[in-house]
Amino acid sequence: MLDKLLKKSHFYTAFVILLLILAMIISVTNFQVAGAVIFGVIAALSLVLFSDLTMFLAPTLLLSVFVTECYDSYSTFIKFIPLAIPLAGAIIFHLVKYKIKIKPGKSLPGLIAVAIAVTLGGIGTISASDYFSPKSLFYMFMLGGGMILLYLLFTARFNSESGIRIAILMYAVGILASFMICLFYARNWEAFKASYRFLAYQPSNNLSTFLMLAMPFPMFFARTRHVDVIATLFMYVCTALSSSRAGLLMGSVEIIVIFVAYTFFYEKKIAKKLFYITLFVVGVCAFLKLLPHLVIKLSSRSLVSMKNNIDSITLEQCLETLKKYFISPNEPRMRAIKQGIEDFISNPIFGTGIGYTGNTHVYSPVSGAMNWYHLWTAQIFGGLGIVGILAYGYQLIARVKIYLQNRSPLNMTLFMSYIGLWLMSQLNPGEFCPIPYAMMAVIYFAVMERKENEDT
Repeated sequence: MLDKLLKKSHFYTAFVILLLILAMIISVTNFQVAGAVIFGVIAALSLVLFSDLTMFLAPTLLLSVFVTECYDSYSTFIKFIPLAIPLAGAIIFHLVKYKIKIKPGKSLPGLIAVAIAVTLGGIGTISASDYFSPKSLFYMFMLGGGMILLYLLFTARFNSESGIRIAILMYAVGILASFMICLFYARNWEAFKASYRFLAYQPSNNLSTFLMLAMPFPMFFARTRHVDVIATLFMYVCTALSSSRAGLLMGSVEIIVIFVAYTFFYEKKIAKKLFYITLFVVGVCAFLKLLPHLVIKLSSRSLVSMKNNIDSITLEQCLETLKKYFISPNEPRMRAIKQGIEDFISNPIFGTGIGYTGNTHVYSPVSGAMNWYHLWTAQIFGGLGIVGILAYGYQLIARVKIYLQNRSPLNMTLFMSYIGLWLMSQLNPGEFCPIPYAMMAVIYFAVMERKENEDT
């Protein structure tokens, strides 16, 4: 009966909007911990009441966004571990009630290859205590076998409406992440005006990742509503405001890719193409005009003192300041690349392994987190060696092929979103965070495989 209700055209949209409003209220009132429990209950109930997993995905993803403000909160959330029991019960009920018909597709071989790589990672180098630590086993399973299970589960549950529902949900994810950044500036407006610089916001990298995942989706809906283009631009502005260097750099790359893709490969109407081109040119001109202001907000005090004479700031000063902002002295990521090379040399076949803890001098994680390199490439060649390079390389090529075989508007949007995640992963853990980032990549390509997306 409830599954029939879900088939009504606006039911899922209304469900997501209500969750979005609730998530905003939680952010305003700073009740993130209680909110996480509430959304966890909603997620568990959705498993019991609905066969379509997009109902479960909605509270799970929005929860993942607002809890980014709960930094280093392992000790807080571990107290709620008993709640995993009813959640596990809901999962079992779902699997029994809504029987699964396995539908493996073209993503499966790549997922199996990655599972082998992360399981064998570190063999011959990593200590037994590191390899078999609870944290190591968790990440090995979730990045390997766990992604295979999620893929099989979601492919069994997806239907012709699932892709559109995910697009609606990711739009809401972008709105929530943007709202949280704007709320932060509203709360710290006086400090922002006093410093005349972007404010450091702890969850900036995570929120920027969510925004880069979300940015393409308003463009998909812009085919019938021009106003949605503004949402994509606003999400990009919020990415810059977040103070995330990776978000500002990679988000700028992504916004260019999005507009080029939608202008030349998606939109067929000449008037719409001209509209996008005009909007892009105006945006570039505005960016160049505002560049000195942006540079001041990123710069040292010496340049900030010039804020009353913007015209005196030269292009050379702008470029030098941007260079210092993105490549600062003793940049941890540069040290991570060096460490990754050393780790690859020490064990070129299998790397140092997912659970390796010998690189804490480069990155010391919070409780429960992995010892990431914070770079996709270094994580693969340093942590997983040649086996990892072959596995992740094969998966990446297979994913590109999946998209090229079905370049529908919806699939292009999902692929653009994945590009955003992939770009962010070059400077942050990204895809090596199983939930939600790696999971979303798996879900995207599971949707792309479906034949009914050809006209969507």
